[in-house]
Amino acid sequence: MGMLRRVWELLNSDLIGGDFTRRSIHPYFGEITYFGSRVPAENYWEAELRLADGRAFSVILPDSPDGPGPAEVVFCQSMLGDLDGLFDRCRAAFAVEYAAWTNLPFPSQWQGTFVLDGISVPEAGDPAGEWHVCYFVEPIGHYFTAEFANSQLQRVVADG
Repeated sequence: MGMLRRVWELLNSDLIGGDFTRRSIHPYFGEITYFGSRVPAENYWEAELRLADGRAFSVILPDSPDGPGPAEVVFCQSMLGDLDGLFDRCRAAFAVEYAAWTNLPFPSQWQGTFVLDGISVPEAGDPAGEWHVCYFVEPIGHYFTAEFANSQLQRVVADG
């Protein structure tokens, strides 16, 4: 590990010992980082995957002592294996937000306007659980996040 990286990690660490990180290698997700906290509900794993065009996006995974299990992998493979299908889950709600922010018609091809920025994986990889997917909307410089629960889109948050 390079000296600058060690200094960066030290400067960004919890010096009183409540929060910690741990790195591991996962067969599907590659390098994953565990973010632990004194508050158990705040613990999670994070990975970075890449799209076919090389753009990176983050994957937030539920807390588990051993890292993501097979169900979390299946969820990611099903969602990320069909990027058009994943976007279609959000399309109608995103169209409303897009019109409000731009006063322009919604693009016929979402790719190029919306760039996948991140996805969270629900507990036990259950799509009926709570999860979200976030896209960066390049023409307006904002993020649109679709939040799901009970297998339904609950709301869209635009920020950035």
